Amino acid sequence: MMRRILAAVTAAVMIGGAALAESVPGNRLGLEVLVRIADGTQNQFVSPVSLGYALSMAAAGAEGDTLAALLRALGAEELGSISALNAPLAEANLKLAGAAFVKPGVSVKADYQAALEDKFVAACVPLEDAAQVNAWISEHTDGLIGNALNASDLPPDLNLMLVNAIAMDAEWASPFEAEDTWAEDFHAPDGDVRVDFMHQSTYAKYGESGSTQFIRKGYADGRLAMLIALPAEGKLTSALASLKKNGLDYFQFKPMPQAVALSMPKLDISVNNSLTEALRESGLKKPLGENAEFPGICDEPLMISDVLQQVRVQVDEEGTRAAAATEIMMAEGAAPDDGPQPVEVRVDRPFVLVIVDEPTGAICFAGAVVRP
Repeated sequence: MMRRILAAVTAAVMIGGAALAESVPGNRLGLEVLVRIADGTQNQFVSPVSLGYALSMAAAGAEGDTLAALLRALGAEELGSISALNAPLAEANLKLAGAAFVKPGVSVKADYQAALEDKFVAACVPLEDAAQVNAWISEHTDGLIGNALNASDLPPDLNLMLVNAIAMDAEWASPFEAEDTWAEDFHAPDGDVRVDFMHQSTYAKYGESGSTQFIRKGYADGRLAMLIALPAEGKLTSALASLKKNGLDYFQFKPMPQAVALSMPKLDISVNNSLTEALRESGLKKPLGENAEFPGICDEPLMISDVLQQVRVQVDEEGTRAAAATEIMMAEGAAPDDGPQPVEVRVDRPFVLVIVDEPTGAICFAGAVVRP
């Protein structure tokens, strides 16, 4: 019998000191995928939260070794782990949506449809074409992600496509002033590039480890935060490896905020990746193979043929448009004139960027910025 295909597509938008939070499904997997796709020569981003939701939607219809492999890769003991994030992420004003686009003639089981609705904020939708899916993704990412799919991304033997979308629009707790933005050089690996840099003197969580500087920039919602690691030139891939190994513990902040003179580039970054090979190398050979077991979805045999993810990151003086989570531990404000000399943080070379929901430890986005 021809093996039918289950495709998982995750769409996410992003941008604007908890421990690793081992219990958050997808955290470790997302960071491992990032390390596998980022070679330090181009911008790369992943959304561990969106990836976790999409794979959990597939796991809801899996059995046997396939289910075990998915749960193990997600770092989850049971399927309800990811749905426990629904309420906390909603509190962070994160827009979350899901859908199962079903090929006409394929009958999805009632129990599976109920699981999608109850656990993953998702519904079954008849699949028409790529334009239909693109329109759904655009609607649920506030227009940040448009043409995510081409017609060629829908093979003839595609039976089901699982889609997750998350979107956020968050203001900084301490915005940058527009008059303090001007063009400067960013030292990219292939040469300097002139970009707009935002400047601010503030109090912020700050830390150092060896030649790497760490800074936390909070959002006004009190939950989401952007964590930046600025390694020495040429050390970006080493920094990503340390992030994968240590999770959020990689960001080593001092106990108290301190005066910081921050310069960072404005961003508008889009990436579009197939994560299939990275996921296969991360332990998902069974779900991605011809012997995959998804009997809970429909009677046709299914396998995951591809996992696609699109991420867009926008950062400006006012904040970030994206999917994320955070908790601001203290108000940020301008440093007093008679205070200590501020630490200078010039984010003018490749750096690591993470957006996290601090109360849960859920990593909504993680990326490597090589060229703003």
